[in-house]
Amino acid sequence: MRSRCVAGLVLYGLFLLSFPGPAFHLPAAMCFYRALRVYPSPVELIVIYEKTVPPPVFQVWFIGLLITTACVLTQTVTACDGIDQSGRES
Repeated sequence: MRSRCVAGLVLYGLFLLSFPGPAFHLPAAMCFYRALRVYPSPVELIVIYEKTVPPPVFQVWFIGLLITTACVLTQTVTACDGIDQSGRES
């Protein structure tokens, strides 16, 4: 099931890239991002994207990945602000 989901998202992203111009770069990048979230080996998929996805789309996708990662880390740090090293709320 997971592999079909990844394949479908990647294929739809590639389909969006078949249209000329940058109008579909962001929607395609979003498809590639969603596929990465489901793929069991994300690093492997990033390497594949780097080799196959056009550079402008890869850059949009990669910036989105960085922003998402930063948000998750910020939320984690914020959630842990009130907890001391023993794990108890201070």
